[in-house]
Amino acid sequence: MSENQLAVDPSQLRSSAAQLDALAERLETTLSTHVPGLQVPASGIDEVSVRAADTFNSVADGFGADAGDAARELRKIAAVLRLQANSFGRAEDTNTTTFLA
Repeated sequence: MSENQLAVDPSQLRSSAAQLDALAERLETTLSTHVPGLQVPASGIDEVSVRAADTFNSVADGFGADAGDAARELRKIAAVLRLQANSFGRAEDTNTTTFLA
């Protein structure tokens, strides 16, 4: 019969949170640099050219918004990991104090 155990290393949680924050930062930097370049002008004044450019620009806008949302979600996950690291750390301190008392 196996025992289910949970082992948590708060320093690893904090390290992972820092990596997620760095990833979010890189994503935001890349977006701010490259998303404006995704906008295209219509190649002509005809209806097809205008519609094609509008469609492409709409997709580009959606991509920029979704990628921005992804960066915010990465930061939220990082914040949760830091919170959990602090909670586990406090629980361990409390358990140690109680055990040694």
